[in-house]
Amino acid sequence: MATKLSLTLGLLAGLSVSAMLPAYADETCASPYMKKITGQEDFVYVWTLGVEGLGDGQDKLVTVDVNPKSKQFGKVIQSLSVGGRNEAHHSDFTDDRAFLWAGGLDTSKIFVFDVKTDPEQQGSRRSNCTRGIHQRG
Repeated sequence: MATKLSLTLGLLAGLSVSAMLPAYADETCASPYMKKITGQEDFVYVWTLGVEGLGDGQDKLVTVDVNPKSKQFGKVIQSLSVGGRNEAHHSDFTDDRAFLWAGGLDTSKIFVFDVKTDPEQQGSRRSNCTRGIHQRG
């Protein structure tokens, strides 16, 4: 019993000390071949789930300006509906960060967005991939 109490108190003490230390982290990537992000990001892409009765009810890719020096900082600057409710589920960049892919769980569709050509207008170039068939959207 005393050993268990000592172990618990030691663990709590260790966690308390580690919580007071500053956290330093590097970006973690899905692939070791993906470019490392250095510096401030300008945009965050949010793959959102459509909700019936809210807006157009469709899944969409939303672009938020996150550059603190921008006049639009913290604002949604682009919202692109992808046509229907696909059960938006997971998204990630290609290794070169030129494209963002986003999956639809219910429809087995993969939406591919060009985020390199014009990062603010990511919806200007979009492709739908359904079961290996590439369709230009």
